[in-house]
Amino acid sequence: MTGWNYRIKCHPTAVSAVTALSILVGAIGGLGLVSRAAAMEAVEAPSATLSPDQLREVWVPAGCHCLWGRTRKTVSGPWSAPEQMLQIRGQIGHLAFSPDGTRLAFENPRGDRTVEAAGGDPALEGFSPARVYSWGFIAVFDLAHRRLSYVDPTFATDSDPAWAPDGTTISFTRHAEGAPATRLSRAPPAAEGLQASVSAHADLASMLAAPIAFQPTVSRDGRVIAFVAREATRRTIYVQPVDGPARLRVDYADDDGQELSAVTLSPRGDLLAYVRGGRPNKSGDIPNPRSEPVKPKRQLWLGSAAPGALPQPVGEGDAPQFSPDGASLVWSTPAGLVTALVLRSADGGVHLGPAGLLISGSADAYRFSPDGRRLAIQRGDGVLVYDLANDSRWLIPRASGEIDEAPVWSADGRRLAMVHRTAPHDSVDQLGFHGPYVASRPWSLEVADLDTRNVTQIWQATAGRGSAFFPLDQDPTDIDHAGDQLLWTADDRIVFPWETDGWLHLYAVSAAGGTATLLTPGEGEVESAALTLDGKGVVVATNIGDPGRRHLARIDLSAKVVTAITPGEANQWGPTPVTGGGLAYVEANWATPPQVRIRDA
Repeated sequence: MTGWNYRIKCHPTAVSAVTALSILVGAIGGLGLVSRAAAMEAVEAPSATLSPDQLREVWVPAGCHCLWGRTRKTVSGPWSAPEQMLQIRGQIGHLAFSPDGTRLAFENPRGDRTVEAAGGDPALEGFSPARVYSWGFIAVFDLAHRRLSYVDPTFATDSDPAWAPDGTTISFTRHAEGAPATRLSRAPPAAEGLQASVSAHADLASMLAAPIAFQPTVSRDGRVIAFVAREATRRTIYVQPVDGPARLRVDYADDDGQELSAVTLSPRGDLLAYVRGGRPNKSGDIPNPRSEPVKPKRQLWLGSAAPGALPQPVGEGDAPQFSPDGASLVWSTPAGLVTALVLRSADGGVHLGPAGLLISGSADAYRFSPDGRRLAIQRGDGVLVYDLANDSRWLIPRASGEIDEAPVWSADGRRLAMVHRTAPHDSVDQLGFHGPYVASRPWSLEVADLDTRNVTQIWQATAGRGSAFFPLDQDPTDIDHAGDQLLWTADDRIVFPWETDGWLHLYAVSAAGGTATLLTPGEGEVESAALTLDGKGVVVATNIGDPGRRHLARIDLSAKVVTAITPGEANQWGPTPVTGGGLAYVEANWATPPQVRIRDA
């Protein structure tokens, strides 16, 4: 994602079970190691808990979301050196050994986040005005297998764990909002953790085993696509020429919870880059649901797309992009935006040359110019143009308190179009179901000329509804697909989303300025959009004409005609134009899980 603020158009109580399950599963992940400084502090055990046989003690260091422990061979013998046993999101409290000392139960509260505690984010209001999330689990750590699991996790706060004398059950108190506190007793999960309890339910296990394909990406020449798939416990990436079958290129067979995302192909589709590892939380922690001893990292991988070639890790990184000529790769690292030459060996292997730092700090989004000479980089509230040829920079000027974002290049690489708005939308009435999304100063489109360094406003939204910019969801399957919010057409027009009539529709305006033309009339919304390879049309995923489903349609920009591509009972999304006027996309219906399809012209 590139920093867009998304909202859900539904009533607060209409959150789906799938969404709730995703939140819950995400909430109970995230284990790893602590810093060396924390390790030094953890040597002291001010208030350790002893195992029943007194051969092990555990404690939680002050200020650390982690558990430390040490052992000894006899009751009177010396203690071993302290070691960190786990680190976890949330807090650790009320440690309780099982009667045989092989397992440790503890409270794992995740806090009480209100809108104020979340920084007063107005985007959270209207969905749960007082409380956003509040929960707490009873965790069980198997000391022999070093595996963590949870006792009947749900959207409640569980506390005060106590083992039965025979160790077969754990009792605890459950505090659920709107209900009296209840003392419950449950069997602890198996040592294998959450997966074991899931596998014990055949119906749920079979549903989780259904293969799911995600939004495809395409090479610059439009001849090859690549896509991520989940197949039971396997996380995979397939590469497919548009005139041939899909071939498995990346396969992580034993799912450890590390996501695959940000898949990108070289211009000719012969190289593949992707990211392995989930998004970090606000503390910078990468999800580690298996409590692996080595803290996972969000890593960039690179390899040939040819059969049998194994990708190799490049290092920590995110959001890779090949240059238009395929000679270099740019990606984001904790240090900043870096680039390196792509080096090919005689045996077909590929690796990167030494990486060079382009800019330090964050880069929210970046786009190569068509000729590869420049990069448009969205940094914070502004857009920086980096000239790779002469190593010069131009920060496009803007007034204080204003934002430039979503840059897109003209075909000649000499102009940039951007969304320009105030920071933030300072007159938000309420969001989503509860009312309109408005701003005191309507957003606008601007074009920057890189030759003259002039910036021109070419269009501005009207006051009231639609005055606040609301983006397309260019990543509906949430795999860091770097879609554009603005599309620059072959006839020098800018296609953009606008919500002035209450629906998110596409409009077009001349790059020289003028009146905007509605491209997608009707009741319904455009979810995502992509420019055809010739720049003369736009393909959209929309529910216009079929409110309960998503279908694909093509907009002929010259004739201003919208033609349905995929009507019927199924849903389609993720439109990805390919060579020859064809189209790749994802399709699913009530009986068929999401799969990638390719249609010719």
